[in-house]
Amino acid sequence: MTRKRTFLAGPVRTLGGAGGGCLHDAAKMNDTVNFKMSEGYVRCLRKAVGRTRNLFEFQDGVPDAEHIHAVKSLLYAAIERAWMESERLLGIQRMLRELLMLTGMHGDSKSEDREQAIRILARLDDY
Repeated sequence: MTRKRTFLAGPVRTLGGAGGGCLHDAAKMNDTVNFKMSEGYVRCLRKAVGRTRNLFEFQDGVPDAEHIHAVKSLLYAAIERAWMESERLLGIQRMLRELLMLTGMHGDSKSEDREQAIRILARLDDY
C-alpha cells in the first residue's frame, strides 16, 4: 500500500506560455505535483532517524554494543530503501525526458510516437 505525499516548497518554475516560462504558486499545484513514497520506506526512515536521535541526544552514558548495532542496522536498511527510491525517481526522470522529446516532435510525429507518449503517461499515472 502506498500513501500519496506532496512535497512542495515555495514557487515552482515551469515551462510554458508565450513568454517562455512562468511561476506558479506551489499551493495551487497540490493536485498535480504528487510523489508517493511507500509506507514501509517512510516507517523505516522514521524509525532509523528516531533511534539514531535517541542514541545521540537522550542516551546517558555509553550505549552497549547491541544498541549501537541495532541503530546501525536500521540506518543500513534506510540507506538501501533510499537507494531503491532514487532508482525509481531516475526511471521517472527518463520517462519525463522521453515525453519532452516526443512533445517537441509532436507537430510531425507518427502514430507510434503518439502511442508511445500515451503509454509513458499511463505509467506515470501509476507513480
